[in-house]
Amino acid sequence: MSQHWHGHWTEITFAPQKLRNWEVPKWYPSWPDRHCVTTKFIADDNGHLLDSAKKIKDSSWGAYKGTWDLPKKITRSMAQELSATPRYKKDVWELHREKHQNLCKKVESARRKKKTKE
Repeated sequence: MSQHWHGHWTEITFAPQKLRNWEVPKWYPSWPDRHCVTTKFIADDNGHLLDSAKKIKDSSWGAYKGTWDLPKKITRSMAQELSATPRYKKDVWELHREKHQNLCKKVESARRKKKTKE
């Protein structure tokens, strides 16, 4: 006589009870960045930054924390703290957004003036 085993009989036994892994949403900019002017190069043909390129003071690796820097147990509040976007990234994005909107307004007004002259 054959036996027929259903998968749900064994799944309950191996179901995780307290995993303590949380998904914390990542911060993304609120609107897509569209270009209204041409791209300016910041590196030469060899990949070296030009003198006119802006250099950031912070580390290019961000606020990285290695395994040894982390606590033994990661709680929900610790997970939110570890995955929080640094304030400087949000500030830089807001500054970029304001400059970009002003630049796009200037380009649009220049286009309108050009059309009215023609």
